[in-house]
Amino acid sequence: MLMFLTPDEADGACIEFNDAPPRYTAVFQPSWVAAGDRMLYEGDDEAVAKQWARAAEIARTIIFEILRWPALLVARSFSELHNHCDANMLGAQPAFLIECGWTGQDDVKDGAALAASTDVLDLAQQIVGVWLETRRA
Repeated sequence: MLMFLTPDEADGACIEFNDAPPRYTAVFQPSWVAAGDRMLYEGDDEAVAKQWARAAEIARTIIFEILRWPALLVARSFSELHNHCDANMLGAQPAFLIECGWTGQDDVKDGAALAASTDVLDLAQQIVGVWLETRRA
């Protein structure tokens, strides 16, 4: 399965998911025409593969938002985005946090929501970081 991360599916970044041996792989492809594919995940753990798939969905929403705000394209890493905005609020990250139980009012529930969301959001931010550092200027 291919998940295109940018609107330009002819030459845009994508993640390819395969479920052939090893059972699961997720590969970041900067484009169809450029070399530089990066293995994101390779293994037999279905739960981890599902985390990568969910992270890729969230990363796509973050990238689309970055593309809507061209001033953010100066960032070459996810952490650099924080120099220009609250990067943790881009795309579907806040919605995913709420999906994991975030209330903004209950410290215990919010701590559990952060713990439940951290792995997936870290992976999504890693995907965005790879996209930022490999995209053409």
